[in-house]
Amino acid sequence: MKIAFVSFYSGYASRGGETYVDSLAQELSAQNQVAVFQAGPKTKKPYAVIEIKTKYNPDHPHSQLPVTHILKRLFLDYFHLKELLFTLKSLTQLRRFKPDAILPQNSGWEVIIVKLFAAIH
Repeated sequence: MKIAFVSFYSGYASRGGETYVDSLAQELSAQNQVAVFQAGPKTKKPYAVIEIKTKYNPDHPHSQLPVTHILKRLFLDYFHLKELLFTLKSLTQLRRFKPDAILPQNSGWEVIIVKLFAAIH
């Protein structure tokens, strides 16, 4: 079985979601073909790591204005828009990989786009 993880922050951070993706990908790669699509730098792993280059500043200044909270709820703040760009850029590589299962790890745009992609392909 071919399994794809779409995880924007993998390679950049080692928090809960990224650690989960790494552990699950390692376990599943023993009997499956696994690829992790990430924006962070490519590292040597027992599964395929596909880096989707996306400019990202983890220290991007956050505004505490009320409009920022509205943008965040609509997935239109800086971080969600970077996830959107990353996910759109990953579609070409996902099409080439032809996964049987796709597991998006970030909220908002990533889930919507992957769901539409899976329905079409």
